[in-house]
Amino acid sequence: KTVSKRLMQGLLGLVLLLAVLWAVSRVSGPNDAQEAALARMREPMPPLERNAFPAQWLMPYDMPSAERDRVFAEDLKRFRAMTFAPFPGPEIETGAAKQISAAAARFPSPVMTTKDSALFCRGHERCLAKVAADPTAYVALVERHARLRDRVESLSRYDGLRHSFGLRFDMPFPPYQYGNLPRTRHALLFVQGRREEAFEGVCRSITTWRRIGANSDNLVSRMVGSAYAGETYPALFLEMLVETPREVALPAACTEAFAPLSDAEVSLCQAMRGEFAYQDSAVGLIGTAAFKSDESFPDALLPLVFSKEMTLADGAEALGHFCLPEMQRDMRDDLLMPWPQTRSGVWRLQCVSNAMGCMLGEIALPAFDGYSARILDDNAHLRLIALLVRMRTDTGDARPISVRMRAMQDEVGSSVRELSLGADGRTVRMHNYDTGRGEFREIPLPPYLRANAAAASP
Repeated sequence: KTVSKRLMQGLLGLVLLLAVLWAVSRVSGPNDAQEAALARMREPMPPLERNAFPAQWLMPYDMPSAERDRVFAEDLKRFRAMTFAPFPGPEIETGAAKQISAAAARFPSPVMTTKDSALFCRGHERCLAKVAADPTAYVALVERHARLRDRVESLSRYDGLRHSFGLRFDMPFPPYQYGNLPRTRHALLFVQGRREEAFEGVCRSITTWRRIGANSDNLVSRMVGSAYAGETYPALFLEMLVETPREVALPAACTEAFAPLSDAEVSLCQAMRGEFAYQDSAVGLIGTAAFKSDESFPDALLPLVFSKEMTLADGAEALGHFCLPEMQRDMRDDLLMPWPQTRSGVWRLQCVSNAMGCMLGEIALPAFDGYSARILDDNAHLRLIALLVRMRTDTGDARPISVRMRAMQDEVGSSVRELSLGADGRTVRMHNYDTGRGEFREIPLPPYLRANAAAASP
């Protein structure tokens, strides 16, 4: 009896201790830093006068301009009426149905065949060389898809992108892959000898995607814009520049394309606010009938292991890292700030009353270093090209390119970049932060800049 009594007392004491810890955990709630992060991440997005989302969403469909607003309003109404259901029955319209516009049935567009898709310049291909190998085939290709290409180029009229359907857990994304199509036409114009039009087009594309990417409210659009503006179209620009004599002036559009970076372009804060809104939507579904696949976990016990506000505060502290003034300063200075180790897993007082939220946070909040590294690399690439364009017009400086590069290193990026010449003196190498895409970003030098490079090459 004595042993049983002590066991019961010990068990009761343990339960009492857990109850006290749970109460302290729940009453404590988010700490001051997390509260500040929540306020920071819930700040409203800057307004946009001209939102590119409707144009992006309806990009595949060839329809009269007068119909576009009507169709998009119908899509918007239909999407907002849908209920999130990860385990839908046959009567619930979800999933793939949300990814298709009402325009698909009324304005079917010409099908992009596998053959045509392969002909278009893609990824890291040398676009100019590809088009120059068979100009006749590319004249026909560009003509077949002229209307689609024109719709892509019309994105130059917009200020940025706000996801019109809302940053919710089941939001569909517009077809970003079409943003690459004009590159092939720019290359064809250059091959045909229409250099000014070619440079005008490629530089306008760089400016367009710089603006749309920097003023996007979600991480996907931000990274797509950065890739197009900082890598894809600049690669074609450099191919064209190498083939263009120094005395040929570049159009004014290229001055704008390589203008100094804005505050929005060197930041991920706005995109991370969108990522937080997306997580807010997802967390808000926990415990709802739409989210549950079965009734194995009683609703009455959920408040004991889950707090929406504490879960969101945890996420806001992590994502809010990108909105801190010091982070903004470091990205402007081309410095990669390591992902902060502010959380210590689930073994925290906060997790006593929010065990489910802590476990979800560990799963849903991986390190975001890679995103900032890519933005920094793309921005440094733009600055390096701007430097080359300036050297192109400065015919009075006879110093070797390696010497000039070292003198202007700070204009491109931090000392980590270590600008250097390639082994043959025909390229400039710049170190990447995102080494998953290679240790260096290597860009070709025009003949007039590499004339005295070989002798100075390391």
